[in-house]
Amino acid sequence: VLFRSSKAASSSRSAAAMDGVQPAAVRRSSHAFRIKEGNLHEPTIAWPTVVLAAVGLTLWVGTACLGTALSLPAWLTFPVSVAGIYMAFTPMHDAAHRSVARAPCRWLNEVVGSLCSVPFVVIPLPLFRWLHLRHHKYTNDPELDPDYAAPHEGIMVAVLLPYDLISGVLNWGRVIWKFRHCMDAATMQQAAVGVTFNVLFLVLLIRAGYGWQVLQFWIYPALGALMVL
Repeated sequence: VLFRSSKAASSSRSAAAMDGVQPAAVRRSSHAFRIKEGNLHEPTIAWPTVVLAAVGLTLWVGTACLGTALSLPAWLTFPVSVAGIYMAFTPMHDAAHRSVARAPCRWLNEVVGSLCSVPFVVIPLPLFRWLHLRHHKYTNDPELDPDYAAPHEGIMVAVLLPYDLISGVLNWGRVIWKFRHCMDAATMQQAAVGVTFNVLFLVLLIRAGYGWQVLQFWIYPALGALMVL
């Protein structure tokens, strides 16, 4: 019996090898070898993400400055501003997962994420992180997922895009209000500081006579980027 069992086990391993499936012990050994050799190296800083953040923010701010100085029309600046804000979203997303940098440079997640959250006005990094991690936890739950949107088909996807944008923002507000008790005190305080800073900056710009520029280079492009996202 022992002989037959051993033979059967040997045959099973041979069949697995022929099928291209490695035994568990071999897979573990191979994985350990790859780590030892450094093939799975994880950099301390994700430099492509940092560069993307810098390019996106420079494009957004540069378009605003140049557009204001030269009185460029909205039809010309809008696509560029949207592109800059759209580019800034990926670094903000990665910073929310704290994957832009690891120890000893984890602070870079907060710097990159906070800067890239500025174009989105009322969604500072701590609040976005709370909403986004909640989205991952409750994906497609109509009640609990802050990013939930009713599915559409065909041309209705484009027709209902503005509606989906408005309802999506309202759903963020609903989730924040209804489940605010689930938000830790530090996140709540940091989010309040971020929103207050952005709103005060907007008010100062408007009072200084840059109301139209705020709409042209900030509010409208942010809404346009959200529609694309």
